[in-house]
Amino acid sequence: ISAAGTGVIDLGTGAIAVTDDAIVGGASTGDITLGAVTLADDKSLTVGTGVATGITTGTIAGTAGAGTSDVTFNTTGTVLADAIGTDIGTLTVTQSGGSTFSGVDATTVTLTETAGSIVFNGALTADTLNTAVQGYNLAINAGGTITNAATLSNTGTLTLGDTSADTLTFTGGVTATSASSNNIAGTISAAGTGVIDLGTGAIAVTDDAIVGGASTGDITLGALTLIYDPSITVGTGDAAVFSKGTIAGTQGAGTSDVTSN
Repeated sequence: ISAAGTGVIDLGTGAIAVTDDAIVGGASTGDITLGAVTLADDKSLTVGTGVATGITTGTIAGTAGAGTSDVTFNTTGTVLADAIGTDIGTLTVTQSGGSTFSGVDATTVTLTETAGSIVFNGALTADTLNTAVQGYNLAINAGGTITNAATLSNTGTLTLGDTSADTLTFTGGVTATSASSNNIAGTISAAGTGVIDLGTGAIAVTDDAIVGGASTGDITLGALTLIYDPSITVGTGDAAVFSKGTIAGTQGAGTSDVTSN
């Protein structure tokens, strides 16, 4: 389904059934608007063709109980998507001018390239999270579960949680040593022998934070600055080795607390 020039593709806010593989886009830079999308088993949906098209979608889901379905966004415009989940195999952001998701539950999430930020404002749940050595910012703001040993390679900013209530589990551990700066809040955990390595760069603790979990893998944190008066607890009593840079509060504001366990 395509348009040219600045023609829009607006299918409204109602239900849309994708009955076979589909590409929505074309040469047009006009906006694409899709309602609540349901993909048939083993089908794929690609929205955008790499031109500067703004994309807005409702929820996107596969059909429960059989083969998984794939979703790809490919635009240099912005992407604003409601929750994506239910039998989704792979969600791919090939490129965008900034992408915001309400929440994602997929087998694989691949974040290739974006000018600006990729933001998850709902839980991000994936067996495998793939990132790329590109300059985008990545924000996982509402917790979730990543099963693989994740390497977060983006070179922009990295945000893991934005409130103390967030719980983000990297079951196999996480290595994130490429970001220009880090922001953390809530609980960030690993299991087994998974490491939590946030590198040696600057880390802002923006709300109360716990870094650890059941894992006995090493925890590595760079120079920590606790913004105003949050607390940080590193370790949960397991035999993890904790390496850190400097730790400081914010001068002129409330005091902050640090616990090593």
